[in-house]
Amino acid sequence: MFCFLKTPHQQRQLHARAYVQRQEAEALTLQNLPTAREEIKKLYRESAALFLEADHPLEASRSLEAAGLWEEAADMWMNRQKPEKAAPLYERGGKHVKASKSYHMASMYTEATKTLRSGELYEELVDYLET
Repeated sequence: MFCFLKTPHQQRQLHARAYVQRQEAEALTLQNLPTAREEIKKLYRESAALFLEADHPLEASRSLEAAGLWEEAADMWMNRQKPEKAAPLYERGGKHVKASKSYHMASMYTEATKTLRSGELYEELVDYLET
């Protein structure tokens, strides 16, 4: 890891720092301290930001997902115009309306209706089916 931190290549340095941040978050997670939850989320967010800066959105998403930050990971994909990647993350985070809209944007209409149904959002489901 040290060799990546010493390289003159900015992208590789960012990538290495992002992995170090994620490893710190994982190590802290393994300690299973309830008081460390916010610190763990902070480390994962920092890791995600570094991965994004290094242009590695998939790794950024993995960091956010590891912290259970489903909506933040989904928002990151929406900012990159990838609704098909955002929708399942919104759904996993219980944001069924956002998931449905994202599925719709991705032309995944069956999934759009399924997520509204699984979230027991029947009024929204009826509205969606009527449009």
